[in-house]
Amino acid sequence: MKRITLSLLFLFACTLISGCGTNIEKSSVPIVNDLLQEELGSDAAECLSVDLGDEFAPDRYHAKAVLDNGRTLDIVVRDMGDMIEVTIPLDQ
Repeated sequence: MKRITLSLLFLFACTLISGCGTNIEKSSVPIVNDLLQEELGSDAAECLSVDLGDEFAPDRYHAKAVLDNGRTLDIVVRDMGDMIEVTIPLDQ
C-alpha cells in the first residue's frame, strides 16, 4: 500500500518556545493546524492539543492530534532538537 505523508518543519528556535524537549506536544499544535489548513483550506478542523505516545525510534513519537470536531488524528512527531517535524499519514 502506498503511503502518502505530509510533513512540515516547525522552524522556530526552541528558545522562543521555552525549550522543545518539554513542549513537544504544545509546539506540535500549530504545525498540525498549518497542515490541516494547507490541505483542507478554511473548512479544516482545528487542532486543540497533541497527546504524545510511545517513542518508536530515536526522537520519533506516535501521537494523537485532538481536533475541535471531536475526532482524533494519528500523527508522527519528530523532535529534531531545534525543530519539530510533524507528519500526517493520509491513509487513515
